[in-house]
Amino acid sequence: MRDLYNRLSEVGFDKRFLQEVILPEWWEDSLAAFSFNRAIAESTIAGHLGCKVADLADHKASLALPSTGGELFKRQKNSDINKLRPTLQIARRAASIIKSSLVNVPDFGGKATAQEIRELILGKSGVVNLKSLVQFCWGWGIPILRISRLPNRAGKFAGVAILDSDRPVIVMACGHEAPPWVAHYLAHEIGHIVLGHAPNEVDVIVDSELEKAAAEDDLEREADKFAFHLLTSKDEGIRFAPAQSGEYYGRQLADAAKRYVDKQNYPIDIGAVCLAYGFSTSEYAVSQVALKRLGLDTGAKKIINSQLVVHIDQFKLTESTTRFIESVCEIELTDSHEH
Repeated sequence: MRDLYNRLSEVGFDKRFLQEVILPEWWEDSLAAFSFNRAIAESTIAGHLGCKVADLADHKASLALPSTGGELFKRQKNSDINKLRPTLQIARRAASIIKSSLVNVPDFGGKATAQEIRELILGKSGVVNLKSLVQFCWGWGIPILRISRLPNRAGKFAGVAILDSDRPVIVMACGHEAPPWVAHYLAHEIGHIVLGHAPNEVDVIVDSELEKAAAEDDLEREADKFAFHLLTSKDEGIRFAPAQSGEYYGRQLADAAKRYVDKQNYPIDIGAVCLAYGFSTSEYAVSQVALKRLGLDTGAKKIINSQLVVHIDQFKLTESTTRFIESVCEIELTDSHEH
């Protein structure tokens, strides 16, 4: 197995990740001494990572991750893209598994404006936040999941919109656990999908986190405008009158956001206000401190996973795909599989 681990490491997958996520739970490396067992390991790895079985079996062959050629990396520095490819493969595989095991999910609802979606959500939930956005996605026929367990050296992206006209999927992979942060990224990905942001031959749009964003383009600006309108009814960030010091700190921003929400004659999530301020001023750290003071700095993964569980027919999963989803999404599927 040493040759296999070394070659897979070169394309971004460390030994521990392979053993704890990809290979069967019963696997021990000593089993590879028998060709039949090694073939099982190679087949399992190929199924999840997309490498060719023949290349995995050839001890001297270089390995490559699959690419459709339709990946559009947005707000990414060129030096970061190779680090994102293992993460993108995990996202693609997770999305494929989920799509094949869906239950009680309607057909994709198609294109819509931010205002149309906002009114739909407010009519059901009273406020646009991460929980109501996740519920909207499933109700609009867009599966949403979050991958949290990644290879050691893999890069992270905020979210990826997998653009399938019949069943688009959103996969979140950001480093934030604050629901308002993830809500903004999710709203942005929804924008890519329902606005039809699919240039010729593009099947995946990969977005970086705001703080790490590189150059902008029209599609990104349009998706940001969509996200802010959906979350706040504004088409851009929110600014307040300067504090006495000339700028806001976390506590001041939390207090100002409360006053702002109280003055509005329409529902708006206070967390979205704090993040909109950070977007307007690039003071993302201040926004994060404000969210912590408001008790809105944790819980995103739980919100997303709680909806994912109820939309998976777990009996359509195999032992291998169950292990993969439970590991990368850090989720516990209640029904066990006996094989």
